[in-house]
Amino acid sequence: MIKNAERKFSSAGLSLVEVIVGAAITTLILSGLIATYNLYFRTALTNLRHVQVAFLAEESAETLRFLRDGSWTNLSSLTVGTNYYLTFYNGNWQATTSNLFVEGIFERKFVLNNVYRDASDDIAPTGTLDPNTRKVTVSITWSAGVATTTKSLNFYLTNLFND
Repeated sequence: MIKNAERKFSSAGLSLVEVIVGAAITTLILSGLIATYNLYFRTALTNLRHVQVAFLAEESAETLRFLRDGSWTNLSSLTVGTNYYLTFYNGNWQATTSNLFVEGIFERKFVLNNVYRDASDDIAPTGTLDPNTRKVTVSITWSAGVATTTKSLNFYLTNLFND
C-alpha cells in the first residue's frame, strides 16, 4: 500500500518537471521567433531609407538634366562650389541656396564643380577650363538613430545644345 502511494507521489512530481521543461522550451522558441521578427523589421526599415535615397538621388540627376535641357545658363549661372537645394515651385524645378528637407527627413543638396581638360581633351584635375561641362555631386543625408548617413552620386553635365 505504501508503494502505491509513493508511485502516485513520484509520478505527480515527474509531471510537474515535464510541465516546467515544456514551458521553458516553449518560452525559448517564442523568444527566438520574436527576436527574429524584430531583426527582420529593423532590416526592412533600414532598407526602406536606402531605397528612398536611391530614388531621390536619381530624381535629382534627372532634374538637373531637365534644367540643363531648358537652358545651359540654368546651371552655368550657379556659383561653383556652393551647396544648392532643389525645389519644385510654381510647376518648375529651381535651384536655391535655402536648405530644404524632403519629407522632413532627407537633406538633398548638389554642388557644381568646374571641369578641366588636358591636351588630349580628356577630363583632368588641371588644364584648360571647359566652360561647357560641370561635375555634379548630389548628396542625400539623413539621420538614423544617433548616426547620420550620407549617400552621394557624381556625374557630369555637358552643354549639349550650345546655348
